[in-house]
Amino acid sequence: MRALLATSQITYVPDNYAPLFKELLPKHAHQIKGIILLQNLNFSVVTKALGLYAMGARRTGRGFLHNILKASVRLDPREELARKFNIPIYKFESMNCDKALQLVKNLEIDVVVNMRTRCIYKRPILEAPRLGCLNIHHGLLPEYRGTLCDLYALSQGRPAGFSIHHMVEKVDAGVLYKRCEVSQGDKNYQEYLKRSAGAEAKALSEIFSYVEKEGRLPEPLAISSSTPHHYSKTPNKNQIRAMIDQGLIL
Repeated sequence: MRALLATSQITYVPDNYAPLFKELLPKHAHQIKGIILLQNLNFSVVTKALGLYAMGARRTGRGFLHNILKASVRLDPREELARKFNIPIYKFESMNCDKALQLVKNLEIDVVVNMRTRCIYKRPILEAPRLGCLNIHHGLLPEYRGTLCDLYALSQGRPAGFSIHHMVEKVDAGVLYKRCEVSQGDKNYQEYLKRSAGAEAKALSEIFSYVEKEGRLPEPLAISSSTPHHYSKTPNKNQIRAMIDQGLIL
């Protein structure tokens, strides 16, 4: 089984999403043929981090700025882990670029896993791996679609978690392989994100082990829901302050 992991150069997850890599790489380094960091270190991401802090999401804003600073001085913990396990790091602007597409073909990749990027994959890259592309969506599908679904769910007192699904051209669609509830009455969003990263690593590990043994992806989950769908967007200042007023620690 040959996999590529694709994530953003900068995320707002504590320690820049390293908790997932710390859990996953020791068990599956022999299957992971590369980690792709999509380049998003720019003025816009700094502005977003400062904006979060100014709107009252101080822990998230500080963590975001910490991740930016470490990446700026080449101290990304994910890169350090990759070097430890001799996994190559590739840096592209988009998964749809020619270099990313050629890499998947040259390495004869079975599965690409998208993890916390805002990249919308187009048909050529979706079809390049033997078994296709998987996405870790940070909401419980099919109910929660869009961005920051876990945050909205927590603010509404609903179950929060993630889903791993097959990627198709329509966003947040495709068959489901994992649907994992993580929330435990959480109020601290940063602590929730750390725990979620560990659970995501465990779920991915199970999929990788299945593919290694069977040569194919698991059978899709049979999920049906009568719950109305929620499509979320990045919260604005008033929404963030309302979440904080409700008791969320952001």
